[in-house]
Amino acid sequence: MFKQIPRIGFACKIQQSPGTPDKALNTSSTTIAWLSKQTKQKAYERLYALAKFNIEALKKQILFLAKQPEHLRMFRMTSDLLTAYTHDDYMWCYQELDMQNLLERGFKECGDLARKHDIRLSFHPGQFCVLASESDQIVENSIYEFEYHTDIARWMGFGQEFQDFKINVHIGGKRGPEGIKQVLKKLSREARNCLTIENAEFSWGL
Repeated sequence: MFKQIPRIGFACKIQQSPGTPDKALNTSSTTIAWLSKQTKQKAYERLYALAKFNIEALKKQILFLAKQPEHLRMFRMTSDLLTAYTHDDYMWCYQELDMQNLLERGFKECGDLARKHDIRLSFHPGQFCVLASESDQIVENSIYEFEYHTDIARWMGFGQEFQDFKINVHIGGKRGPEGIKQVLKKLSREARNCLTIENAEFSWGL
């Protein structure tokens, strides 16, 4: 799918001047504290507006990358594209028909652009995504978080083939490699296709 050339990638935010992220090229967000003070309708409207803005920002990021030399066409997408996606109080917002239509249509366009311009994309969920934790609850929460990233990759048309998109996590957790093997059984097919593993410096080496 992608040309096999060595690449140097951008991560999460794009800035064309040192220390100054370009607002037109980057995502926006809000806080759970703010959402909790709103009516359900107002919270939904805000999350819908943010999702729409962030999808457009991702398109602009991809088009920015398309203008770069081939060895720079690689980007680690930010995890905050969809605010509160895995939060119990707001999951319902992302199941609404209008929202689903926006996400499916918008992310498909992003995926099509990435493939057209030979841009490799990836995710790196936060440190709290610990698939090999000794806590069953943390593992379950981590699976939700990992599948959130997978949902976006799936909407973009990835996850259909092994490693056509990468979602990278540290081994972490006291269960280590064996814990990762156990979690594989609980992940969707697309998630298994996208999963990549990084060593955890303080507990698990290569």
